[in-house]
Amino acid sequence: MQVQATGRTVDFTESWKFLLANTTGAEAPQPDSSNPAWRDVRLPHDWSIGLNPVQGANTNS
Repeated sequence: MQVQATGRTVDFTESWKFLLANTTGAEAPQPDSSNPAWRDVRLPHDWSIGLNPVQGANTNS
């Protein structure tokens, strides 16, 4: 018995929100379209691009 693979293409690069927050677990903020702190982003997205470079102990940036 041969099984044929079927495929589909799904564009999931739009309609993403991003908020850089320093929190975890239940304290993590939920996406809210009325909160301007949540930015609209398209994938691929690199959250660190919007930050200033920092010279750290383990980085050479």
